[in-house]
Amino acid sequence: MSIREDADHFFSGIRRLYHSRPSAVSEEFRQRAVYDRLVKRAKAMYYGNSYAERYAPGADTSRLRDDWSTSIKTVTSLMADEWKTLVARSEYLVRTDPYGRNARKVLLDHIVGSGLRPFPAVKLKNGSPANRINEQLAAGWDRFNDEGIRSGTNRMTVYEAQRLALSTTIDTGGVLTSIVGGRNNAWLPFGLQLLKPTRLDWAKDNYTDDGRKVADVKIVHGIEVDGFGEPRGFWLEDKRDRVSADLMAIHFHQEECEQYMGLPWMTPVLPFAWDLQNILADRLVGSRMVERIALWVKKTSKKTLMQTADSDDNTIPWEPGMVMATDDKPELIQSADRISDTFGALVKLYLHGIASGLGFSYTLLTRDLSDVNFASTRYCSIKDKRFFQSLYQWYAKSGWCNWVWQQYVNWAILSGRIAGLSYSDYVSDKWRFNQVYYLPEGEAWVDPLKDAQALKVQYENGWITLQEICQQRGVDWRAIVTQRKVEDSELRSQGLEYLLPEFESIMMAEEQADNEQETSDQEINK
Repeated sequence: MSIREDADHFFSGIRRLYHSRPSAVSEEFRQRAVYDRLVKRAKAMYYGNSYAERYAPGADTSRLRDDWSTSIKTVTSLMADEWKTLVARSEYLVRTDPYGRNARKVLLDHIVGSGLRPFPAVKLKNGSPANRINEQLAAGWDRFNDEGIRSGTNRMTVYEAQRLALSTTIDTGGVLTSIVGGRNNAWLPFGLQLLKPTRLDWAKDNYTDDGRKVADVKIVHGIEVDGFGEPRGFWLEDKRDRVSADLMAIHFHQEECEQYMGLPWMTPVLPFAWDLQNILADRLVGSRMVERIALWVKKTSKKTLMQTADSDDNTIPWEPGMVMATDDKPELIQSADRISDTFGALVKLYLHGIASGLGFSYTLLTRDLSDVNFASTRYCSIKDKRFFQSLYQWYAKSGWCNWVWQQYVNWAILSGRIAGLSYSDYVSDKWRFNQVYYLPEGEAWVDPLKDAQALKVQYENGWITLQEICQQRGVDWRAIVTQRKVEDSELRSQGLEYLLPEFESIMMAEEQADNEQETSDQEINK
């Protein structure tokens, strides 16, 4: 077998040598080889020698991509050079642009809604719920919600402040929260005040990207940090002294390592939004220019036209506008292509870019349901829900909401408002006493019947708990159980069992059938 393969290899080599002998090579073949070598040489001269040698095309630095940045820029240097410009343009966008304003509203509605309500989840050392402590914390929170925010001329609740804090984070990249004195006769002696991070005094900065130690204390973006990059204090433009980190905090959505402040969330879409505004403005200018041209005639006809009497029976009424006169025969005026063919598609492309840059679907940004079906809408709804769930978890557990809850618990225990819990016990294990879970505002179902049936199947098969079902609706499962017990007792006492939920009616019917069967068996035995 190996001898045969060796022979095939030998004769195939002979055939290749025979067909490639100089006398068999045509002139056309030689010209083609010369042409290929010239093309390769020309590309190397135009694009640079790296064209043929570059392993990754994305690293090409030839003339074709010479305006593509190749320098590594840290987020700290980016913030120092461009942050205030980005903030100014982001705020302009959400204030004046309808799509920018709606994009922020979509984020606020799906992350905060009408407010993220905290439910205390403190447990005893044996793992059982600390019901007495949880009830006191929950009752005190209702009052702190009304009294805890000091926002100047406007008065707002903590739930409204949740929305304002996130709105500031979207516009500027972060939000400052200061602990201040409480209102007169308030339940707790402290309150919270929201500030924009533009209040930070960047003139105090002494940090450089190369890591050189320029001072004993490291200050970056007006934030004094320790060796771990954690804040020790804040320098504000209108304050002479540093504000301690015990009385102020900054919250932002961190996306890079060694990041001390956040970028405005609109940063990736600012060019798209600005270009779209200019495209719409240019289109409007073009339409107004064409609208001013009322008539286009030859120069020889203009004199006759202007001398026509207004009362002449042959006069045609004409709207006010510009009369254009040319030497050539006038033709129909067409300012641009049909909107549906080019302009509309271009606007839609830019809106897709804006939605993609922000992380959610085009239909959610524009509410445009043309050219979509139920399957595509459902797919976008699922993807959007996952995106907003991640932001919700960050904002509730790692972001502003959980920090506010920790301050509330600390001051409530320090002020002696929680009976049976001393401050020394709290300090010994803050994590345990700060445990809390949040319930977002329930979302409407896309197909209520199918969604309800799906939840029923999952619950009956043990794939989902009552707590998970209630969380999707934005309610506490314990409150549902308590209320159901009250309603069940009242309906039974009034003889209105037929108003009970279906599964309870089934259980009653099964119980009645069991009783009848037992009675029948007893009669047979007799």
